[in-house]
Amino acid sequence: MRTSQELQQTNAEIARLLWNATADGDGGALLEFLAPNVEWHSHGQNPIAKHVYGPAALLDYFALSADLVDDMTSDLLEIYSSERGAVIRYRTRARRGPKSLDGEVLLSLTIDNSLVTRADIVPVEQDMHDAFWMLE
Repeated sequence: MRTSQELQQTNAEIARLLWNATADGDGGALLEFLAPNVEWHSHGQNPIAKHVYGPAALLDYFALSADLVDDMTSDLLEIYSSERGAVIRYRTRARRGPKSLDGEVLLSLTIDNSLVTRADIVPVEQDMHDAFWMLE
């Protein structure tokens, strides 16, 4: 059985690998880190604030989000980890028509047996993110 410190280190590594797979647009690599029953929750009051269940639905959700923007980049700022999971803090910049977004987001990951079982995306400034993603 792994110690608390070993689990914390492993979860930080899983979070970084998940981040890299997402940043590289590598859906196959991303799937390696997701439990078959993964729950993905994007918080807010906007069209992409959804609860998504399962890896296939999650890949579709990512594709939909990408289709709604003209340009988007995200920069990893920090990874915090514990024996139960990890939190990725990152900065997103996006453009959609005349709208732009520049803000920090927290991605909280619950990790069990080296697989992400739940993820919660929580923008630091929720109102700003909601305004950007609102379709007009």
